[in-house]
Amino acid sequence: MGLEKRIFAQFTVEGMKCDGCVDKVKKAMEKHKGIADINISLEDNLVKFIYDPNSVSLSKIEKAIRDAGYMVADKVEKEL
Repeated sequence: MGLEKRIFAQFTVEGMKCDGCVDKVKKAMEKHKGIADINISLEDNLVKFIYDPNSVSLSKIEKAIRDAGYMVADKVEKEL
């Protein structure tokens, strides 16, 4: 995906217990344009991705995860 501006973000997501949870979080995120390279670790409860803030806000991504039934506990981001 060609993103205009690239920012790396990492969320700690609470409540993921199985591969089905991982799929649910990924599908919720994929509904938004401007997100790429989604990598979810069930073992570490981490969601890592790159996003374009001109296309989608970090708060919208977090809301999508919350709406899927999970809690974002920690956020880290840095411009690439």
